Amino acid sequence: MPNILDAHFPPSVAVALSQRGIRCRLIGVDIGYQSMSDEEIIRNRHDVWKNSTFITLNYWHFFRRDLVHPRYCILNVEVRKVEVVPEVVQRIYRHPEFKTLAKRRGKVIKCTAQNILYFDSLTGPAKQLGY
Repeated sequence: MPNILDAHFPPSVAVALSQRGIRCRLIGVDIGYQSMSDEEIIRNRHDVWKNSTFITLNYWHFFRRDLVHPRYCILNVEVRKVEVVPEVVQRIYRHPEFKTLAKRRGKVIKCTAQNILYFDSLTGPAKQLGY
């Protein structure tokens, strides 16, 4: 399963993503357990996130250069309303730079209403793209 949703998402987000053709597993429902802390998720990331995109609202914990790894992608979604997450994720997945899992792997991405920031290496500044 290439998409994993953080436990902070309600199951309705997984359903809405699925209706857009983006299948997801939800931490606390499909994998792991509901009260997993961000630190536990980070510690277990190499096992849980292998060949996947981890989608989260917690950009303050997960938009970090040291989390860049070639086996997975972290997609941080910065939105005011959780209901718009499926639309934002679909927009990112249609962007030429992130269209496939192969293009997303090795990146830590933060998307806002205005732009996309991402790290793709352990050194250097974050890169910025428009939609």
